[in-house]
Amino acid sequence: MIGGNNNMPVSEAEAPFERAVLMPLNVGIAHPSGMLAESLAAVLVNEPDIQLVWSARDSISARALLRDRVCDVLICAQQIEPGGCEVVITYVAESELPTSVVVLIDDEISNTLREAVSSKGGQAPALVQHFSTVLTLVEAIRAAAAGRTFVDPLLVPELLLRERPNGETLTPRETAVLDELSLGLSNKEIAAALNVTIETVKTHVKNVIRKLEVTNRTAAVLQAAQRSAANAAE
Repeated sequence: MIGGNNNMPVSEAEAPFERAVLMPLNVGIAHPSGMLAESLAAVLVNEPDIQLVWSARDSISARALLRDRVCDVLICAQQIEPGGCEVVITYVAESELPTSVVVLIDDEISNTLREAVSSKGGQAPALVQHFSTVLTLVEAIRAAAAGRTFVDPLLVPELLLRERPNGETLTPRETAVLDELSLGLSNKEIAAALNVTIETVKTHVKNVIRKLEVTNRTAAVLQAAQRSAANAAE
């Protein structure tokens, strides 16, 4: 289960978003294990800006609850049956629900989930390692609710290899932007971190997405991590 100290101080980058929250985020949980779902609920109940509204044990129930009681963020286990989290992500996108999805990765990222992350429909899901910390999960929930990219650092090895098969590589500045994307930062936050304009960041993000041949920011981070891991294994 996810564990750790959920009383850690909020970073300066997160603080503005924390202060901006006026209403609690309605969060649903879709997890095949009732015990782990209860554990998730127990560690999130102390977060003042998060309100748990329902829990489902399978993807069929999750889709029904999403239809009848839409939530801001859904925490969904990758291995939920039938069909895995991909069917839930697809349902949210096709139904155009105002729900962001945080996927708990238990083992390795499946090919179908990679396709869901790269899909042009809807917002790409946030990805969190199942055994990550409470702080990381809470960061993912808040980032997802704000429409920001989020990939758990535990799922992102050092981003060393960023090269397309045809040899086109990222520039140092594009590499720096990709590093910031892996932290779930918005364009405005990246601009401040790198001391450039927001328009410059947007241009770099477009170039990164084009060079990595993906369709969105999350997919760019994920593909870079996968290539890095493959390169390290050689």
